[in-house]
Amino acid sequence: MRIFKFGDGLGVCIPQAIVDELGLKEGDDIAVRVGTDRNFELTTADARSKAFERIKAFKLQLPPDWVFDRDDANSR
Repeated sequence: MRIFKFGDGLGVCIPQAIVDELGLKEGDDIAVRVGTDRNFELTTADARSKAFERIKAFKLQLPPDWVFDRDDANSR
């Protein structure tokens, strides 16, 4: 992937193979998760929505005021 100047920040050019694999189109929201050794993972908002739908399908009911806090969940 190539990084380029975009306004005051930087942009990333996503290769067509990844665009096709994720079914991306202009205006889509994606999530980028940074791993180790300069690796990262792209997911679409649709993939996150599907994951939440699978979680909701479980019989376990979460309290109505429950909110997931990634920082709290990953704190050591």
